Amino acid sequence: MTSHASAWNATGPLQLGRTKTAGAFTGYWPGSVDDVRMYDGVLSAEQIAQLAAQ
Repeated sequence: MTSHASAWNATGPLQLGRTKTAGAFTGYWPGSVDDVRMYDGVLSAEQIAQLAAQ
């Protein structure tokens, strides 16, 4: 297992299905997005396996 540390800190809301170019949101995804999940930390291998089995 490899540990990871990052100084990155989000400064705005989560955006799904589009891009940001030159400060403007563009490039909207032309399809649908399904079963999106967000977590506030890293999941263990066991947690990932449990989610995959659902």
